Amino acid sequence: MNINKLISNIIFLLIVTVLSGCSTIVVHSKKDVAPPPYSGTKVALTTTKKLWYKYEFYGAVTLSVLDVPFSFMADTLLYPIDMYRLNNITETSN
Repeated sequence: MNINKLISNIIFLLIVTVLSGCSTIVVHSKKDVAPPPYSGTKVALTTTKKLWYKYEFYGAVTLSVLDVPFSFMADTLLYPIDMYRLNNITETSN
């Protein structure tokens, strides 16, 4: 197997693994709910705080800390969509 292909496969698997636990993706995957802006980052910070105080499983804290910047980036990219959805809900309810 080509070394470049092996490295690209490993990077792909790491990205998929990190994104599968991304709080932003979890929050936005719920149907019928328009999450407020940066809700994924808020969930990631809350989870990190809870795991930090428990500190029973070190891997969970590490993954949760890694999730915070990725959730922040994803929330920043999804900000226009969140605002559009919130404006549509506000207009519909009035």
